[in-house]
Amino acid sequence: NQIFLLFSVVSLIIISAVTFIGYNKFSSVYDEIVQAQLEQTSVELISSIEEKYSQVSMIASQVSTDDDIQSLMYQLLKRPDMASFQAQTFKRTLNRYYPYIDSILDYRFYKLDGAGLFPASQELNLIIDDQSIQRALDAEGQLIWVGQDTKSHRYSYAIKVIRLMNHSYENSGFLVLKLANEYFDTQFGETNNFIQIFNHSNQFMTGKNSSNLLLSNEGKISIDDEPFYVVKGISPRTEWSIYVAQSMANYNYKIQKIRLFLVGIALI
Repeated sequence: NQIFLLFSVVSLIIISAVTFIGYNKFSSVYDEIVQAQLEQTSVELISSIEEKYSQVSMIASQVSTDDDIQSLMYQLLKRPDMASFQAQTFKRTLNRYYPYIDSILDYRFYKLDGAGLFPASQELNLIIDDQSIQRALDAEGQLIWVGQDTKSHRYSYAIKVIRLMNHSYENSGFLVLKLANEYFDTQFGETNNFIQIFNHSNQFMTGKNSSNLLLSNEGKISIDDEPFYVVKGISPRTEWSIYVAQSMANYNYKIQKIRLFLVGIALI
């Protein structure tokens, strides 16, 4: 009886130790695999978002270099008083570009002094700050992301200077795009997974759940008692912060099955 009791105690200690160490090791390796997969997903999502941004930039370039727009901006540069008579020309030209990206809700044109050309009723400084206007001038025709519309976080503005290609690339005015932020929202994997995007000023742009939920959060977090793993990525082109949140519910279920399996083996 003493030998049997001693053997049982020693066996129990050894089996429990092996089971505990094996479970922890497996969990650690599985954690690393999940994190690596999520980081790869983050890279792919950033690439997808940058591709969408490139499409917006390309459309803006096509509009600003359109022959009709170039001719019209040159005429208005010389005769700004004629702007009110050119509204139909702006509309007719822009109708060719609206179908390309539905999320671009509006194209607006302004003089260099900020006065509205199309629509003529709105001044540029009412929607774009002076710093962004100067950045657009310094960018020499590149699209500059401004940020959220002050009246609604669902929309953002981008601006670029229109340069006259046939007249020594002279600045003739500004093109402003109003874009729905949901254009950059991307779904991946399970339905509970989501992303949140913040611009270069840490302004919330788009994403599921409350606006600042993931800002500065990385690693394992809990959202409404549901576990998530969060990875942060930075878009080199846009300087946006992109947080990728993956639900860990399915992962925890698999870990629980492994735990029960190891306990069963130990008992046998």
